[in-house]
Amino acid sequence: MKAQAYGHKSGQYDNSHTVYGGLSIRSLCQRCNNRLGVQVGTEFSEFAKRVRRSGKLVTAGSRAYVEAENVYPQRIARQFYLTFLSLCRPGRTESNDAIREFVRYGEEPLPSDAPRPSLYLNKSNTYRAASFASMFSANGKGWAWAGCEFAFPGLGVIMTLPEEEMRGRAPLSLIGETVDVREWAEYGFKERATVRLELPVFRVEHPHPLAFGKERQAERWQEEQGIVWMLGAEDESDELLKASGSVLWHAG
Repeated sequence: MKAQAYGHKSGQYDNSHTVYGGLSIRSLCQRCNNRLGVQVGTEFSEFAKRVRRSGKLVTAGSRAYVEAENVYPQRIARQFYLTFLSLCRPGRTESNDAIREFVRYGEEPLPSDAPRPSLYLNKSNTYRAASFASMFSANGKGWAWAGCEFAFPGLGVIMTLPEEEMRGRAPLSLIGETVDVREWAEYGFKERATVRLELPVFRVEHPHPLAFGKERQAERWQEEQGIVWMLGAEDESDELLKASGSVLWHAG
């Protein structure tokens, strides 16, 4: 996802940018964007490539063993949260400002109510960007989920808002299958680690967030679960909900 323009004020977000398919996002100013691209974007991109290369051994339960040596977990985590900020455009609250400071400098800890990143392996040669969405089951199964998702060839990331943000309802069972890596934010900027993960294997072939497989499979999942996907609100002053949308595209 590459913004077509940048803001001009240092450290500020601008909401006039667009990405593939017309989905509007915010970006850091050019100076901060360039600095973070070197610090965290390159490390994240390399990690996604390693996941794709190493995730060849798949178990009968459709999980892949992934190993990446000498990575910088904190830098990867900062890219998770930078993408969350760009896609979701959350308002100026104490918690969201703390996330912004973590993304820019990586010195202060994340707030306890920060979204939780979890990973899966994307076997398709596709990208998906799903900004803020909330979903719940309308058939009495009693689950709900709120957050955003972004996927690349090899790696998918789901950013889930804490349960208290979902009014106490149970989170989507799918999230229990993915691998929570929130602790990566606790590493130091120069601290390396070798990570070994067992990731669920999905195919991203449909623009609907958290929908996997071919179009027919994704639509069957929506019908069976009674999916209600909330993408907007009557109160258009809500920046988080105005940013909603989801796009899918194939790698060139």
